[in-house]
Formats: sequence, structure tokens, C-alpha cells
Amino acid sequence: LKGIARYRKLGRITTPAAGTKVKVTVASPRGKEVFALELPLTAFGTWSAAFPVPADAPLGRRLYAQRCAVCHGPDGRGNGPAAPSLVPRPVDFVRGQFKYKSTPGDRPPTDADLVRVVTDGLQASAMPYFGDLLTPAEIRAVVDYVKGLSAAFSGSTPPALLPPPRRPP
Repeated sequence: LKGIARYRKLGRITTPAAGTKVKVTVASPRGKEVFALELPLTAFGTWSAAFPVPADAPLGRRLYAQRCAVCHGPDGRGNGPAAPSLVPRPVDFVRGQFKYKSTPGDRPPTDADLVRVVTDGLQASAMPYFGDLLTPAEIRAVVDYVKGLSAAFSGSTPPALLPPPRRPP
């Protein structure tokens, strides 16, 4: 995880003349472009009205909408507006199938696992780190909110899942 930090710090954000999209370019220490992604400006600024969150909503829900829903979707199903252009695709929290964890088999990750992912991000993925943007209390609030999206943390059976939306040909 240490190596990816230097890539992240070299990331640049530039806006096209129209100002409608943000191009995020992540470069290696030697200047070679690793990946570039264009997202609506609202993904990095104020959240769009498509996913409104009341101002009096719990902190974790508000932070999730501002920082996470663009990739993971407003309901945590990994279907946010940026998801189609990300490799690998964002985790579907509702299914509770987490890859980066210290627990065996089908057991859900520990709180420490989730805090580590939110704080440090994930190497070789589009999951950014938030350790320099959010306080430990805010990270904890996001982790608690994410845990509430999945029945894996309650020990009950996950809710029936809707099939993924079909794309027009």
C-alpha cells in the first residue's frame, strides 16, 4: 500500500473549457499516465440532485452520498454513475462480498478492515484513500453506514436483490 500513495499524490485534476466534466489523471512517479477518467463535476463537488440527502441525515449517510455513492451507488449496489468506467467494478455492499479482509471465508470484514480500506484506499483499483480528507470520526461514520447496507453484518439473510439494470443496445 505504500507504493500507491506516491501515485495518488501525483494525481492531477483538470477541467475542460466547458467545465461540465472533471478529468482525473493519475500518473506514475516518472510521469507515465496510469489511467484517466472523466466524471461529472458533481462527483467531486456538490452532490447532484439525483441523489438528494437531507441536511439532517446522519453523518455517515451524508459522507457516503458525497464521497462514495458516485462509484458504489446511492444504495450501495456498486452501480454509481462512475461504476461502468472503473476496473475493477466497485464493491456491491448489499451482497456483502468483500475481497480485502482479514476474516476467513464468508465472514464479513472486521471494522478495522473497513477503516483501513476507507483510510488507505486499495492498490490497483479505483478506490481512493480518504485518510487525508476525512477525520477518524468521519471515517468511522462512513464505515458504520456501509455496514448498515449489508445483512452480512447482522447475521441475517441478505434482502432479495433486484437484477442489475439492462443497458440499451
